[in-house]
Amino acid sequence: MTTAKSIAGGMPLSAVTGRAEIMDAAGPGEIGGTYGGNPVACAAALAVMDLIEKEDLGTKSQKTGEYIHNRLLKLQEEFDFIGDVRGLGSMQALSW
Repeated sequence: MTTAKSIAGGMPLSAVTGRAEIMDAAGPGEIGGTYGGNPVACAAALAVMDLIEKEDLGTKSQKTGEYIHNRLLKLQEEFDFIGDVRGLGSMQALSW
């Protein structure tokens, strides 16, 4: 999985993560990108991870997602043109 953007609070940083057997199969320098390894961006990413943990943002996102999902389900009942409602955490979607 590749991640970027808010991982370092706006600093240019990206990450490649995966199961150990996959990540360990590549040799040095075979996995990466142009935004890997900047010490300042890495420090920013550690601060972001501390903030995510301290403020329990995973739980907050889950609760927000449940609220949005339930609201979209109510809209689905009201409007027959709404097809599917689905999502994970705050990332919710509906189809026509």
